[in-house]
Amino acid sequence: MTSVNAERIAAVQAHIVEAVTRTSASSTLAEREQSRLLAQSCAEACDLLKDWLADPWWDRTRPSTDGLIKESIPSHKEFAEFLGPMLKSSLARVGQYGVSIPESLVDDAREKVAATARRFPRMRRRQLFEEARIRVSSLQQEVCELAAQIAGTIRPAAAPPSDADWRRRARKALGKVSGVLLAVALAMAGASPDTVARNAAAWGHAAVQAVEVITVHYLADSAQPSAHVAPARAGPRLR
Repeated sequence: MTSVNAERIAAVQAHIVEAVTRTSASSTLAEREQSRLLAQSCAEACDLLKDWLADPWWDRTRPSTDGLIKESIPSHKEFAEFLGPMLKSSLARVGQYGVSIPESLVDDAREKVAATARRFPRMRRRQLFEEARIRVSSLQQEVCELAAQIAGTIRPAAAPPSDADWRRRARKALGKVSGVLLAVALAMAGASPDTVARNAAAWGHAAVQAVEVITVHYLADSAQPSAHVAPARAGPRLR
């Protein structure tokens, strides 16, 4: 397994931005070149997400004890005075490697998990963790299949790799990957095994748990932004 680090995330993110930007509806590039750019990004995203799913972060972050996610969400005051600034500082360090991360991502991540806790007050941390893993795995499979289609490994009759439909689906999938990469950067910055182990005593157990819940939720939401993060069998999730 190749390691997932800030430099690699930055490289894949840059290729995704280039591919999506240069294959817009008004692009003057030949269709063959558009497909090549998108295929390259899909293949890179496929490999990176595979490695991320195999990363020790998942085993170390899986809750050893369960509880309601609403019990792990910091108050606005706690977040504003301590956790928010701490996470933003960590993200700034990751950003030095070329990952473009808006500072607002941290506040957005906290607001999203708080909204889910209000919507599903009985949702538990283990349910959230499994939902995140399922969603990232589904996205990884999607971009891997797209990469295989254009490479000729899979050629469904209804969607030839040379079709504009394939490029449309590739662009949409890569847009989701781009969001997930920012979530991965947040995970690396605030909830990596090394960071948690190093700061557990200083932060306190509740703060460490809050960082993990915020991070895991942001991963789940980024991997499937068109659907609410929800417990299994909670009913329709479309927004």
